Amino acid sequence: MNIEQIEKTVKLIDGRQTIFEFNRLDNVGFSNDQIEYIISVIQNYMKKYAKLEICRVKDFCDDERTFYSDSNGIMYSDMETLANYFYDSKEIALNHIRVSKMPCADSEFVKNIDILTDRMCEIEKKIDAIKLQAIKNGIPYSVLKRDFSAGMFGRSCIEMFQKNDIFSHPLTDGACSIYLIRRLEFQNLIKRILIHEIGHAIADQYYILNDQGIASLFQKYTEDFEDEQEFLAECFVATEYSNNIEVAKKVRGIINKYTGVWD
Repeated sequence: MNIEQIEKTVKLIDGRQTIFEFNRLDNVGFSNDQIEYIISVIQNYMKKYAKLEICRVKDFCDDERTFYSDSNGIMYSDMETLANYFYDSKEIALNHIRVSKMPCADSEFVKNIDILTDRMCEIEKKIDAIKLQAIKNGIPYSVLKRDFSAGMFGRSCIEMFQKNDIFSHPLTDGACSIYLIRRLEFQNLIKRILIHEIGHAIADQYYILNDQGIASLFQKYTEDFEDEQEFLAECFVATEYSNNIEVAKKVRGIINKYTGVWD
């Protein structure tokens, strides 16, 4: 069966344009509806950010031989990488095998993010009280490692905590924010993946990557993020879903000063 190639060029009124290139083989790949959704997300952000250029959005496939795996024979279905932003060419590439199986915009976590954020903020305000309660109950409070989802004092948590030294990994300021930012990063949604790559593009094209404020914030949470670029992109994503995640809000405030875009 021959590969089906879909190409569309979309121009904005100011002359900026994006080429969208996708491939389908054996009914595998992005559907027409998904492609239209991808186009709409990219165009909305380009309209919002006047200097933003996304020159091309494509899948990982170059030809029929690389539809299911790359030139080294590594299957896209086995790759952790869902997308890449290429700084030199201002392109976004999507792992079509994995991402095309994802919904466009919704998940239960995203739908309930504001409720969860409120709960997390309340927990963060009571960190000292939680510490005292944990110690009182013989739980090494410090190894909570920001994972509040399983229940603060559930049996499985207690068993895990008691295997660790109480002073090994102290819960830091911003722990709830980091928990929410990281949880959002693992939402397998086309929109979330696109926003993440757009975050990289904005940081690059608005020259935000060397900002000292971003660097200072990142230094507090180096154990939680791959690098400073990923920290910025993930915080950008978080602020697109909630206005109440404190660490992400600080990063977004810095981004806004560079872009001049204030939501």
